[in-house]
Amino acid sequence: PFKKLWRLSNQIITTNYDLSLNEAKDLDCRTVVWNRKEDYKNFIERNEKFLFKIHGTIKDPDNCIVFPDQYDEVYKKTELDDPEKITYYFLKHLVTDHKILFVGYGGFKDDVYIDSTFEYVHEIIKSFSDKKHYILKHKTLNVTRDYLEPIEFENYSDLDLIIDDLLHHVTTYKATSDQIASFIPEY
Repeated sequence: PFKKLWRLSNQIITTNYDLSLNEAKDLDCRTVVWNRKEDYKNFIERNEKFLFKIHGTIKDPDNCIVFPDQYDEVYKKTELDDPEKITYYFLKHLVTDHKILFVGYGGFKDDVYIDSTFEYVHEIIKSFSDKKHYILKHKTLNVTRDYLEPIEFENYSDLDLIIDDLLHHVTTYKATSDQIASFIPEY
């Protein structure tokens, strides 16, 4: 399934530490990790392939984000005049400028930093934009957010079919994120 995700988008963000997405990606795709500041250099302005391992990688277990104080290090300012943390800045940029499809993500109540970042951006732009992000979710998963449009499925086997349909649409029409958004409500 990871190879299909790479065909669906060449820009993937993951909170997982494992290497499954790494092993499925093309060699010319950059991997960005929160603690390697050089990974960000000139990165935001380019529209290139990336795998953003937002909470670290198992290749560097000492820098995996696991505990609350580590999350604070990545996301929180300590003083009003502190510069914004680069990972938080980058995530806000992605949330603002792209439509994001959550796949296999059920940690909204546990991952308050991701949730609050999306909520923060949504609160700012909602007065002039109805932009929403999407989540593929099992019908029993209780995730409701103003910034999320759910794409529900009844059986986990349907997930593969939904991704296949999205892939077909993307490859047939060379869709932009807005075209994909107009296609998604069919579900």
